[in-house]
Amino acid sequence: KVNLANIDYVVIIYGYANALLGIGQPEELAKAELQFNKIITEYTKERFNCLAFYGIGKVYFRQNRFTDALSQFVKSQTMVNHKIVPGVLTWPTTSVVLEETRIEKLRVLLDKFIEQCRFPPEPDAVCRYPLCQGHFKIHIYFSDPDFKGFVRLICCQFCKVEYHTGCWKKLKATMCPDRNDRDFLEEPCFTPDCAGKICHIIIFSSTGLVKCEFKHKVQKVKKQPR
Repeated sequence: KVNLANIDYVVIIYGYANALLGIGQPEELAKAELQFNKIITEYTKERFNCLAFYGIGKVYFRQNRFTDALSQFVKSQTMVNHKIVPGVLTWPTTSVVLEETRIEKLRVLLDKFIEQCRFPPEPDAVCRYPLCQGHFKIHIYFSDPDFKGFVRLICCQFCKVEYHTGCWKKLKATMCPDRNDRDFLEEPCFTPDCAGKICHIIIFSSTGLVKCEFKHKVQKVKKQPR
C-alpha cells in the first residue's frame, strides 16, 4: 500500500486531466475541465490552482475558444507573478519532475499561449444565425473538436454568409420548411442592405470536404454596340 500525500493526489488528477486533454475529443475535453475544476474547488491549500487554470486554458484553446482561454491563462500568470505556486513537484513515487511546476518553464508556456490567444488565427467561417447553437462560439474552425460542417452562401455581389449545419437547419425550418438547399439560389442575399442574389451554395460535411454545392450562372449583361 502506498501512502500518498494530498499534493500527490492533486498531481495524479492533473495528469489524468492532461491525458484526457491529449485525446482531444469533445467528451474527453469536458471531463478534463471537470478534473481541473476539481483541483480548484477541493485542493486550494495545495497552491496548485495556477496549474489548474493553465489546464482549463488549454482545454479552451483546444476548442478554439481563444477569448475564454486567454482569461484562464491570465489568471494562471497572475498567480505565478504573485508566487502562489506549489513549488517543484515530482510524479508520485518517482523522481521525475512535473515540468510545469518549474516556475520559469510555466512562465514560458503561459507567455506562448497568451500571445496565441491575443492574435488567434482567422476562423474558417462565422455563423450568422442570430440564435447560434454553436459550441460556445460563432466562429467555426475545421479543427474544432466538435466540427460538424457548415453552409456557405455566396451572392452575386460576393457577400459570404455562413452557418453551422445545425443553425442552417433551424433557419430553414423557421423561414421555409418545405424548401431544400438548392431552392435558395436566386433568393435575395441575407446580408442587410445588399441588393445581390444568392448564386452559389457550398455545404461542407463533418470531414471538412465539400459535400455538395449549387451554382447559378450569373448572366453578364452584353454591352450594346455604339
